[in-house]
Amino acid sequence: MSKLDLAISEMTGRIYVARFGKNGDVLEKTDVTDKVIGHLIRHMEIVETFEYTCGAGTLIFIPSDQEAPNGH
Repeated sequence: MSKLDLAISEMTGRIYVARFGKNGDVLEKTDVTDKVIGHLIRHMEIVETFEYTCGAGTLIFIPSDQEAPNGH
């Protein structure tokens, strides 16, 4: 039986849904980067959270009807 998981390409930064074999080999992968980002933005809109912080840094979502701070 294979395992389905998310993976990221260290070379391109693209996000994949990948199916892995028993020994960890990638059997199949589908690029889902755009879908993941779109769903994350929609999630942030729904829960009205416009900032997400993790170990890598802070992601700030600015709705299109608002002006970005500091000219960003």
